[in-house]
Amino acid sequence: MEIHEKLRSARKSKHWSQEEMAEKMGMSVNGYAKIERGETKTYNPKLPQIVDFLGLSLTDLFNTNESITPTKSYSFANYSVNNHHISSIMTASEHIALEFHNLQLTNVHLQETVTNLQEKLIHKETEISYLKEMLNLVKR
Repeated sequence: MEIHEKLRSARKSKHWSQEEMAEKMGMSVNGYAKIERGETKTYNPKLPQIVDFLGLSLTDLFNTNESITPTKSYSFANYSVNNHHISSIMTASEHIALEFHNLQLTNVHLQETVTNLQEKLIHKETEISYLKEMLNLVKR
């Protein structure tokens, strides 16, 4: 079962409409419907919040081999993890990924600027060369 299918199934198991879920998420019905249809990226910024509202495990959600059962917390040895902790981790991870992407875009922009400046410098050097030739012709 795909992620978007699991989200739809979990929402339906709570007897919530897409309209109700969209309202809880503070988003448009069309935006939420696109998530359930699988038309948005897997790491949608709203995903941790959706998972939290539906009481799902992110581990189960991303395991595409099995269906899921809504739960709220999980224990590993003496450590308890709940969806809030997972949401915080995913949010931090998404923030880092977004910052990295922004830095990559900035780097590309800076490289384009340097290339543009180099081309302008070559053009100016050519202009200077022509002006020197013209000056020499005028002096003769």
